[in-house]
Amino acid sequence: MPREDYDKLISRMKVCLQVFLSESLCYSFADVAAMGVPSIITESIANNFGLSSYLREKLVVKDIDSPVEISEKIMGIINILSYESYIDLSKRLYEEIGLASKINYVNIKKLLDEIL
Repeated sequence: MPREDYDKLISRMKVCLQVFLSESLCYSFADVAAMGVPSIITESIANNFGLSSYLREKLVVKDIDSPVEISEKIMGIINILSYESYIDLSKRLYEEIGLASKINYVNIKKLLDEIL
């Protein structure tokens, strides 16, 4: 899919669902978050991005086999009381992912410096 089409698709979303066990780094999570769209995710993704307890409460599904828990998380995002609250959630997510990216960059650089 061309990037322009992908961006248009993401821009129409209010929430993204990324609940799986095999993808702990999940760059698509960071990609859609950078576009202002929160994702319902697993604990492993939240751990790898170092998300705060506030975002974990809103976004993390503990039992990926529970359609009830998944639907409650989705409805929690869709039914946020105000547009401002939704923007606040999206902004916090974007900021935390940006911080995680900076920390990861520093750690990778340090590791490469040690190896080389």
